Amino acid sequence: INYLLLQLWPPNYKRRYIIEYHKIPVDLLLPSCYNRHKGGIFLNIAICDDEPVFVDYFSKIVNGYFEENGLSCSIFKFYDAKNLVSECCSPDNKIDVAVLDIEMPNYNGIDAAKDIRKFNNDMTLMFLSSNNSHGDSACDLKIYKYIYKIAGKEKIYAAFDALIAEQKYNELIHDLLF
Repeated sequence: INYLLLQLWPPNYKRRYIIEYHKIPVDLLLPSCYNRHKGGIFLNIAICDDEPVFVDYFSKIVNGYFEENGLSCSIFKFYDAKNLVSECCSPDNKIDVAVLDIEMPNYNGIDAAKDIRKFNNDMTLMFLSSNNSHGDSACDLKIYKYIYKIAGKEKIYAAFDALIAEQKYNELIHDLLF
């Protein structure tokens, strides 16, 4: 997609005209909640899993996605959910997206997501899991994506494609209306 064709309705109450259709180059739409870096999007992504091999594997896939799409990111690796929650709930939090394994010893991803949501209801959270038994909890916690560990690179790429497109769209709407 090179352009986004957008129709806005109803118009902003502060403006007295209707914005109907706009053809806007997609690469110019950068969400304000993300850092601008070398003309593109820069995300701080936390990956949390008790298995270091999987954290490294997922980090490699995410870095590959960003490189292939001309975007930049920093990956923060966590092997314990308590450390992730501590970082996400600190006043100087830099994390834009947190990707959590659900099944971890002592403090699982569901509990970690609940604690993050108490502090930051808008942070993008994704779950990784080997099973599908936590779908209800994911919905209750406004989890952006629920990805199966065996899903492969294509599903992970699709999750980040959707996230970035949605953020660009939300920023565009905000900029046009306000």
